[in-house]
Amino acid sequence: WAKRLAESYVIQTELFDCFATTSNSGATPSLEGWKVPTKRHDVCVSGHEKLDGSRRFEPLAAQLHGRGPRGTLLKMDVEGAEWEALGAVEDEELQKVDLFDLQIYLCGGPLASGGEERARGLRERVQVLERLARIFYVVARAPEKGSLFRGKEDADLCGGGMRYPDTISMSYVNRQRFAEV
Repeated sequence: WAKRLAESYVIQTELFDCFATTSNSGATPSLEGWKVPTKRHDVCVSGHEKLDGSRRFEPLAAQLHGRGPRGTLLKMDVEGAEWEALGAVEDEELQKVDLFDLQIYLCGGPLASGGEERARGLRERVQVLERLARIFYVVARAPEKGSLFRGKEDADLCGGGMRYPDTISMSYVNRQRFAEV
């Protein structure tokens, strides 16, 4: 998908990945042979700058900061760090994103705990999703059937049995850009 868009619209792709780095993985086969060169960063995005072992994390806002007011296509699959990264970035920076593909992880983090920590984690995630809904329209999601989640217990989703998906992929378009079309 990214390769097709990059080559069709001559968009330089930048990959931020602190798990499969140049030092531990060597080349990135999925990025080789592209007509439009790609740029790889051995860093992950998060809500703030930090080191986790040998992995370096930088704020999403730092990656969006130098970009122009429009023209950014963002594809985010950061294994659960999306909540912190999106919670910390300002609306002004998110407005630079025209198209946004996001994979959200439903389980883990504070949701794996119980009590007040879990309740706080749920409230924070709801706030992130509501904020995204103010800036973007949802244009696609997978799985498409919301009924897969209705009436289910946490154990159905996060119990390890994988009877139901524990991730959702969302595609967004910026409301301001959409109004211009």
